Amino acid sequence: MTIFLSEIYEIVQKNFISQQFSHYIFTPSDMISSIRALFSFEINTPADVIRALYVTVREQIGNKLATKDDIENFQALLDQSFEKNFSGRAHHSELNEMVYTTTLHENAEAQKIQGKSRISPKL
Repeated sequence: MTIFLSEIYEIVQKNFISQQFSHYIFTPSDMISSIRALFSFEINTPADVIRALYVTVREQIGNKLATKDDIENFQALLDQSFEKNFSGRAHHSELNEMVYTTTLHENAEAQKIQGKSRISPKL
């Protein structure tokens, strides 16, 4: 997982520079935010972690991109890195089934998921 995130960070730094758009400033905190976002997912298996990581990275970086070409380019680079690092363990085509939680019960004993929402696989 660390190698995947490092690779994505390098790809983003190299391909999406602030000379193109002033808000194209990506930092390691973007990757950390992707990891923190994993707590919002209903995760039951190691493959769920990998799929959720894909979704969070796609959204964390993809939401900052300004043009359709940049979004499509990032998606292709993300898919390539994902396949290289996680081939056979979880496939991004299964992301339609990922569910993230929207609220958690306040009682620490019974932390059951109260609401669910689907994540669209499109940027």
